[in-house]
Amino acid sequence: MVTIYGGAAPAPSMPGLSLGGDSGYPREGRITIVLFFNGARDDDLSMVDTVISLREEFKEDVDLVGVHCPRFPAERDIRRMTALLECSGVDFPVYDDSSKSIRKSYLINGWPATVVVDPKGYLAWAKEGVIPPEILRPVIKTMQRTARVVGDIKPSEQQRFKGTELNMLPVRLALFGERLVILDGKSNRLIFLNLSQDGLSASIERSIGLGRPTLSDVTGFYCSQDRVFIFDRRGRKVRIIDLKGKELGTFSGNGNPALLAGPRSFGCPKGGVCKDGLLYVASAGTHQIWVQSLSGGGASPFAGTGRPGMDDGPPSLATLGSPEAIISDGRVLFISDSYSNSIRWIDTASGMVRTLVGEGPFLYGCRDGIGSKALFQRPMGLCINEGILYVADSYNDRIRGIDLSNRQAFTLYGSKKWQRLFCPSDVAVRGDRFYVADLGSGRIVHFDKKGGEPEILDIVGLN
Repeated sequence: MVTIYGGAAPAPSMPGLSLGGDSGYPREGRITIVLFFNGARDDDLSMVDTVISLREEFKEDVDLVGVHCPRFPAERDIRRMTALLECSGVDFPVYDDSSKSIRKSYLINGWPATVVVDPKGYLAWAKEGVIPPEILRPVIKTMQRTARVVGDIKPSEQQRFKGTELNMLPVRLALFGERLVILDGKSNRLIFLNLSQDGLSASIERSIGLGRPTLSDVTGFYCSQDRVFIFDRRGRKVRIIDLKGKELGTFSGNGNPALLAGPRSFGCPKGGVCKDGLLYVASAGTHQIWVQSLSGGGASPFAGTGRPGMDDGPPSLATLGSPEAIISDGRVLFISDSYSNSIRWIDTASGMVRTLVGEGPFLYGCRDGIGSKALFQRPMGLCINEGILYVADSYNDRIRGIDLSNRQAFTLYGSKKWQRLFCPSDVAVRGDRFYVADLGSGRIVHFDKKGGEPEILDIVGLN
């Protein structure tokens, strides 16, 4: 569709919003960008970044509206997706399209997809896929110029995404000595907690704000001695701060173009781990694991072709989907892959990539078993304790365990009605006690290894 202005067909109306924001879009007198996307897919979130930047560039004349397209059944849960969208930096009204009715009315077959509606309410331009701003900007600029000449623009403020009413949205957590460190996606900050001796309560030692514009969508962190590595998805960078929040440096991921056959930098870094003087980065946007020397210099892909998939093999042939969390037992790397619903592992000596558990990108569920017999649904945070790899199985609302000696996956917590978790995003172990970032409920839950009733961690001074 390339009409730019005065399209032949009026834009279909949309139902009332159910994910936060006002209603009545598209609005007369406004250029409206309609983005069809999934809030848990990295390609889609890159389009979110693009359209937000364009809205700010043309904010006097442009409205931005999202249509959320669920991929998993769990993504039809409004409360779950509201929390996830807020953590992903979405700040515009979003319609839920679990029924696919909006996609059908706009003739959208795949997403992400971008539709532009002119101020008279007519469909003017549409394109599926990831679109660079250089393509979309001229469309908006031409439409803006025409609309202003004919007087069709009506100045108006657009309401932003309302988000949840929770005080905190714990995206990631990790034990750092006797501290429990939380990445709060609600306030975009790191919270350092001093745990009590029994581990049942905690007090805030310090809170480090990460709210600068270039750090507006932090997806992970890694504490190492006196430094913290901050993984900035929107900025496509890894930033280094000290324990007081002072910035020490930046890894941009820029490698030597002569040595790289594929992507030239980090794409949506989600997490990382330090090992033997190297920082291994889960680069979800390029479907790879990257490696960066802590002494500086250029970064380079360590494993993965850059094509999404679930192929095992040497680093130049193996494929990864969307690596989320990455940890090490000192010998190998373990990676949660939310695209293929699997847990992968990499031998750092040879770079060989293997699948620990999981059956494939489109095979998901909640099933215990050995290796490929086990099913997960969007695995997120990881931790290791006494030969067991623990997984925050977010869309199954459970904490799962994998015995590394035999690849047996089992359900540790969440299978009983009184073991209530809602979209757990990370897990950590201290002695006999587990701590869970219960993202959807906005709290830290803890329980002992015997599987007792969950308790909410009492955090003194949290606001």
